[in-house]
Amino acid sequence: MGIEAKIEAKKREDYLKFTLFSDNNSVLIGRNGQTLDSLQVIVRSCIQNLTGFKVNIIIDVEDYREKQQKNLERTIKKIAFSVKKSGIASTLDPMNSYERRLVHNICSNIKGITTESNGEEPNRCITIKRQD
Repeated sequence: MGIEAKIEAKKREDYLKFTLFSDNNSVLIGRNGQTLDSLQVIVRSCIQNLTGFKVNIIIDVEDYREKQQKNLERTIKKIAFSVKKSGIASTLDPMNSYERRLVHNICSNIKGITTESNGEEPNRCITIKRQD
């Protein structure tokens, strides 16, 4: 890509995290994180092909994913409490599997709320419902 970046690597219990620092963050992240997602898939595939082991890798650019996750969490909690109060189910926009997993996890910690995945990739989405 012709972009210089510093890389910080951290080993966690069940994954490796690489955080990139660059003057071209917007190029590395791409629209809605699509370039970042693609880089992650490519690196994961390369490592698996070289080692023969499936390794869970997360690539982030200056904590973009972490910020997005906090925004998503705040939004989902707001929607879930609204659903709980009104009883009217809410279907979210299509999300990737990582985001859907976050939504399921966030909502599982809210009593009286349940989630359901609907549709097919790439248009798979989640419906948040009140649990009766």
